[in-house]
Amino acid sequence: MQTTTRLTLFLAANILTTTAQAEIIERNLPIISYVSFRSLDPVKPLTVSGQLRVPAGTKDKVPAVVIVHASGGVDT
Repeated sequence: MQTTTRLTLFLAANILTTTAQAEIIERNLPIISYVSFRSLDPVKPLTVSGQLRVPAGTKDKVPAVVIVHASGGVDT
């Protein structure tokens, strides 16, 4: 009987502690769109693809950064 009571108290205390530590984290994740642009050159067509990321909750114009890398990858 004492073992059951102790186990019940232990579990109740553990649940209360876990509940007290839980909090809601609000994340404002960016809106991500995948875009691609084709060149107008009919001789050597080229398509450039990338991601367009806009901060969440933004209705006005925002500054932009364009990151371009060599054909060897992002680290080159």
